[in-house]
Parts: sequence; structure tokens; C-alpha cells
Amino acid sequence: MDRDTIVNRFGEIEQRIEQLIGNCERLEAENAELKENLQRLTVSLQEKESAERQHDELKDLVRTKIESLMGRLDKLSEEQV
Repeated sequence: MDRDTIVNRFGEIEQRIEQLIGNCERLEAENAELKENLQRLTVSLQEKESAERQHDELKDLVRTKIESLMGRLDKLSEEQV
């Protein structure tokens, strides 16, 4: 191999390395963005799950209260008959 061929090959290798470095940097940035997005979505999901649990608890409480009132009304109507 002559000198020019060797210099050209090193130039090609250097270009490939620069491309790989650029790809790595781009992927690292994309990965960081995806991690932030995942964290945000995880927090949002936890908040929604908590709100759903609170809603279910409230619904159960309302149902219990209504059933209790219905029972009292039934008793009252039976006493008046």
C-alpha cells in the first residue's frame, strides 16, 4: 500500500468513527428524552390510579349510605302499614 491509500483509508475510518459518535450522541439524547417521557407517564398513571381508587371508595361510601337510607325507609314504611 502506498502512502495515499493509507491516508485515504484512515480518512474513511475517521469519517465512520465520526458518524458512529454522532449516532451515539443522537441515541443518548433520544434515550434521555424517552426516559423523561416514561417518568412523566408513570407519574401520570399513578395519579390516575389514585384518583380512580378514591372515586371507587367514594362510590362505595355513597352506595352504603343509600342502602342504609333505603333500609331505614323500608322500616319506616313497614311501621306505618
